[in-house]
Amino acid sequence: MKTGKCSCGAKVFFDNSQCIACGKLLGHCDRCDEIAAFIPTAIAQQFACSSCGTTTKSCRNRRFGVCNSQVPIDHGKSLCDWCEFTEVVPSLDDHSNVQKW
Repeated sequence: MKTGKCSCGAKVFFDNSQCIACGKLLGHCDRCDEIAAFIPTAIAQQFACSSCGTTTKSCRNRRFGVCNSQVPIDHGKSLCDWCEFTEVVPSLDDHSNVQKW
């Protein structure tokens, strides 16, 4: 399993979405391909990657709890690289399908 470090120094794992030591938002950065902490910027819903400094926003699928990737703002898309290539997604209008995903 891929690991990384939060900006507070705590070891974090691929599927972590929040640091249990300091509470920072965690995830995968599409730009540097690292598991890192994401620091809020002055602009709402934008975060700076603690590893490479890229300004990002959360993947659209993060709201369902199925993705923790951050998308660079300059990519101009709402899905991360991984979710963009997912071919079969159950209808998320039915909340029980989120469990299946």
